[in-house]
Amino acid sequence: MRGVVISGLYKQVPDSTRLGREALGLIESARKSGDPASLDQAVELLDQAIATTPSSDATFPIHLNALMSALKLRFELRGDVADLDQAIDRGRAAVAACPRRHAARYAILSNLAVLLLARAGRIGNNNDVEDAISLGEQALALASKDSHWRPSVLENLSSAFLAQFRRTGSVADLDRADALVLQALDKRNGTQHGKPMQTCS
Repeated sequence: MRGVVISGLYKQVPDSTRLGREALGLIESARKSGDPASLDQAVELLDQAIATTPSSDATFPIHLNALMSALKLRFELRGDVADLDQAIDRGRAAVAACPRRHAARYAILSNLAVLLLARAGRIGNNNDVEDAISLGEQALALASKDSHWRPSVLENLSSAFLAQFRRTGSVADLDRADALVLQALDKRNGTQHGKPMQTCS
């Protein structure tokens, strides 16, 4: 499963988001090195950014999404479930703070779904799987068909249906998972139903 990166949105906001940009650099460094040490600083920086940003500001949910990503990666590197729980809490807060027309909403929804699936796989919470499907469906509805990240949204939703199939044994869930991952592959390969996609010259 792949998180949807929205770091580019930081380029569209004032210098007050310096803390967010610096934190993203630390997260990327930890992702490449596998060393979680820099994530502690990233979490601290993002906590500061969130504390000093009005909840009505367009960057507020972006900071929360970045914090969600930092906590998720720290969980993956250290295995502390408390980080995963905190990441989910921050993700829910990001969704609540993110207007429907916000450019990052679909990414935040899909990223939160990934976290819920990770927790479901860890502790077997069926409600997390159902929530992941709901969030994934919402993300897919908002992601434009020409979005670079639409394949990731499709793959994340496919993983959610596959998790539900493993829980329920419903063939319909398996069929849905297969259909979604095929759509993602078609998108990545520039094809649709086995035929080249039409592009505008």
